[in-house]
Amino acid sequence: MKAAIDWLQHGRRASSEFARRHGLYSALDRDLHATTRFFAAAALTNRIFASLFESGPSWASAGTHDFLNSLGAELECANRRFAADIRREGAVDRNLDTRLVTREQRIAQAYLEACRIRMSTWPRIGRELNELLNGTHIASRVAPLLPHCRRYRAVLGEARLRTGVVLNFAEESHRVTIGCLLIRHLE
Repeated sequence: MKAAIDWLQHGRRASSEFARRHGLYSALDRDLHATTRFFAAAALTNRIFASLFESGPSWASAGTHDFLNSLGAELECANRRFAADIRREGAVDRNLDTRLVTREQRIAQAYLEACRIRMSTWPRIGRELNELLNGTHIASRVAPLLPHCRRYRAVLGEARLRTGVVLNFAEESHRVTIGCLLIRHLE
Protein backbone atom coordinates (compact mmCIF):
# COMPACT_ATOMS: atom_id res chain seq x y z
CA MET A 1 0.00 0.00 0.00
CA LYS A 2 2.83 2.39 0.84
CA ALA A 3 4.36 1.77 -2.60
CA ALA A 4 1.06 2.70 -4.26
CA ILE A 5 0.81 5.91 -2.21
CA ASP A 6 4.45 6.80 -3.00
CA TRP A 7 3.80 6.15 -6.70
CA LEU A 8 0.68 8.35 -6.69
CA GLN A 9 2.53 11.18 -4.95
CA HIS A 10 5.43 10.83 -7.41
CA GLY A 11 2.95 10.96 -10.29
CA ARG A 12 1.33 14.12 -8.96
CA ARG A 13 4.73 15.80 -8.57
CA ALA A 14 5.66 14.90 -12.13
CA SER A 15 2.21 15.93 -13.36
CA SER A 16 2.70 19.26 -11.63
CA GLU A 17 6.00 19.55 -13.54
CA PHE A 18 4.07 19.23 -16.80
CA ALA A 19 1.57 21.81 -15.53
CA ARG A 20 4.43 24.11 -14.50
CA ARG A 21 6.02 23.76 -17.92
CA HIS A 22 2.65 24.51 -19.51
CA GLY A 23 2.60 27.76 -17.53
CA LEU A 24 6.19 28.59 -18.44
CA TYR A 25 5.68 27.99 -22.15
CA SER A 26 2.36 29.89 -22.11
CA ALA A 27 4.18 32.89 -20.62
CA LEU A 28 6.94 32.61 -23.23
CA ASP A 29 4.29 32.42 -25.95
CA ARG A 30 2.57 35.57 -24.64
CA ASP A 31 5.93 37.34 -24.71
CA LEU A 32 7.15 36.03 -28.08
CA HIS A 33 3.99 35.16 -30.04
CA ALA A 34 4.62 37.89 -32.61
CA THR A 35 7.92 36.20 -33.47
CA THR A 36 7.21 32.48 -32.96
CA ARG A 37 4.44 30.07 -32.00
CA PHE A 38 6.95 27.41 -31.00
CA PHE A 39 6.27 28.07 -27.32
CA ALA A 40 2.50 27.78 -27.82
CA ALA A 41 3.08 24.28 -29.21
CA ALA A 42 5.30 23.41 -26.23
CA ALA A 43 2.63 24.77 -23.87
CA LEU A 44 -0.09 22.64 -25.47
CA THR A 45 2.09 19.51 -25.42
CA ASN A 46 2.78 19.97 -21.70
CA ARG A 47 -0.89 20.70 -21.01
CA ILE A 48 -1.78 17.38 -22.60
CA PHE A 49 0.83 15.55 -20.53
CA ALA A 50 -0.45 17.27 -17.37
CA SER A 51 -3.98 16.11 -18.23
CA LEU A 52 -2.77 12.61 -19.03
CA PHE A 53 -1.00 12.27 -15.70
CA GLU A 54 -3.07 14.51 -13.42
CA SER A 55 -4.54 11.61 -11.48
CA GLY A 56 -1.17 9.94 -11.27
CA PRO A 57 0.72 8.07 -13.96
CA SER A 58 -1.97 5.42 -14.26
CA TRP A 59 -2.50 6.10 -17.98
CA ALA A 60 1.08 5.12 -18.75
CA SER A 61 3.77 2.96 -17.27
CA ALA A 62 6.13 4.41 -14.69
CA GLY A 63 8.97 4.20 -17.20
CA THR A 64 7.08 6.18 -19.85
CA HIS A 65 5.96 8.73 -17.29
CA ASP A 66 9.49 9.21 -15.97
CA PHE A 67 10.99 9.31 -19.48
CA LEU A 68 8.59 12.04 -20.63
CA ASN A 69 9.15 14.04 -17.47
CA SER A 70 12.95 13.86 -17.65
CA LEU A 71 12.91 14.60 -21.40
CA GLY A 72 10.70 17.61 -20.64
CA ALA A 73 13.23 18.87 -18.09
CA GLU A 74 16.04 18.47 -20.63
CA LEU A 75 14.09 20.33 -23.31
CA GLU A 76 13.08 23.08 -20.89
CA CYS A 77 16.73 24.06 -20.44
CA ALA A 78 17.24 24.26 -24.20
CA ASN A 79 13.97 26.09 -24.79
CA ARG A 80 14.80 28.72 -22.18
CA ARG A 81 18.05 29.33 -24.08
CA PHE A 82 16.11 29.55 -27.35
CA ALA A 83 13.82 32.20 -25.80
CA ALA A 84 16.80 34.19 -24.52
CA ASP A 85 18.41 34.04 -27.98
CA ILE A 86 15.20 35.24 -29.63
CA ARG A 87 14.91 38.17 -27.22
CA ARG A 88 18.56 39.08 -27.75
CA GLU A 89 18.50 38.79 -31.54
CA GLY A 90 15.03 40.26 -32.00
CA ALA A 91 14.96 39.43 -35.72
CA VAL A 92 11.84 37.95 -37.28
CA ASP A 93 12.64 34.94 -39.44
CA ARG A 94 9.79 33.26 -41.29
CA ASN A 95 11.53 29.89 -40.83
CA LEU A 96 12.14 30.41 -37.12
CA ASP A 97 9.48 27.96 -35.97
CA THR A 98 10.82 25.18 -38.17
CA ARG A 99 14.37 25.88 -37.03
CA LEU A 100 13.31 25.81 -33.36
CA VAL A 101 11.38 22.55 -33.75
CA THR A 102 14.33 20.98 -35.58
CA ARG A 103 16.85 22.14 -32.96
CA GLU A 104 14.66 20.95 -30.09
CA GLN A 105 14.05 17.57 -31.67
CA ARG A 106 17.75 17.10 -32.37
CA ILE A 107 18.32 17.52 -28.62
CA ALA A 108 15.43 15.15 -27.92
CA GLN A 109 16.93 12.59 -30.32
CA ALA A 110 20.29 12.64 -28.54
CA TYR A 111 18.51 12.20 -25.20
CA LEU A 112 16.37 9.39 -26.60
CA GLU A 113 19.37 7.56 -28.06
CA ALA A 114 21.14 7.69 -24.69
CA CYS A 115 18.02 6.31 -22.98
CA ARG A 116 17.64 3.51 -25.53
CA ILE A 117 21.17 2.34 -24.69
CA ARG A 118 21.00 2.54 -20.90
CA MET A 119 17.35 1.71 -20.16
CA SER A 120 16.27 -1.92 -20.17
CA THR A 121 12.65 -0.70 -20.14
CA TRP A 122 13.04 1.22 -23.42
CA PRO A 123 11.12 -1.31 -25.58
CA ARG A 124 8.01 -0.88 -23.42
CA ILE A 125 8.44 2.91 -23.27
CA GLY A 126 8.87 3.15 -27.04
CA ARG A 127 5.83 0.95 -27.64
CA GLU A 128 3.70 3.01 -25.28
CA LEU A 129 4.80 6.33 -26.82
CA ASN A 130 4.00 4.98 -30.28
CA GLU A 131 0.56 3.87 -29.07
CA LEU A 132 -0.06 7.40 -27.77
CA LEU A 133 1.03 8.93 -31.10
CA ASN A 134 -1.08 6.55 -33.16
CA GLY A 135 -4.28 6.60 -31.12
CA THR A 136 -4.09 2.97 -30.00
CA HIS A 137 -3.23 3.61 -26.33
CA ILE A 138 -6.01 3.33 -23.77
CA ALA A 139 -5.62 7.05 -22.99
CA SER A 140 -6.67 7.75 -26.59
CA ARG A 141 -10.21 6.74 -25.63
CA VAL A 142 -10.36 9.59 -23.10
CA ALA A 143 -8.62 12.19 -25.27
CA PRO A 144 -11.70 13.19 -27.30
CA LEU A 145 -13.35 14.33 -24.07
CA LEU A 146 -10.66 16.97 -23.53
CA PRO A 147 -11.00 19.96 -25.89
CA HIS A 148 -7.25 20.66 -26.01
CA CYS A 149 -6.62 17.03 -26.97
CA ARG A 150 -8.90 17.22 -30.01
CA ARG A 151 -6.56 19.64 -31.77
CA TYR A 152 -3.57 17.46 -30.97
CA ARG A 153 -5.34 14.35 -32.25
CA ALA A 154 -6.08 16.16 -35.53
CA VAL A 155 -2.40 17.08 -35.84
CA LEU A 156 -1.33 13.49 -35.19
CA GLY A 157 -3.78 12.26 -37.82
CA GLU A 158 -2.41 14.74 -40.34
CA ALA A 159 1.16 13.71 -39.46
CA ARG A 160 0.29 10.07 -40.13
CA LEU A 161 -1.15 11.06 -43.51
CA ARG A 162 1.89 13.18 -44.41
CA THR A 163 4.43 10.56 -43.43
CA GLY A 164 2.35 7.75 -44.92
CA VAL A 165 3.34 5.44 -42.07
CA VAL A 166 2.53 4.67 -38.48
CA LEU A 167 4.22 7.33 -36.33
CA ASN A 168 7.34 6.27 -34.45
CA PHE A 169 8.45 8.39 -31.50
CA ALA A 170 12.05 7.27 -32.04
CA GLU A 171 12.05 8.85 -35.52
CA GLU A 172 13.23 12.44 -35.24
CA SER A 173 11.60 13.35 -38.56
CA HIS A 174 8.20 12.20 -37.26
CA ARG A 175 8.49 14.44 -34.19
CA VAL A 176 9.61 17.38 -36.36
CA THR A 177 6.59 16.84 -38.62
CA ILE A 178 4.28 16.79 -35.60
CA GLY A 179 5.84 19.94 -34.13
CA CYS A 180 5.65 21.91 -37.38
CA LEU A 181 2.05 20.83 -38.03
CA LEU A 182 1.05 21.72 -34.47
CA ILE A 183 2.48 25.20 -34.89
CA ARG A 184 0.54 25.65 -38.15
CA HIS A 185 -2.65 24.61 -36.37
CA LEU A 186 -1.96 27.22 -33.67
CA GLU A 187 -1.39 30.15 -36.05
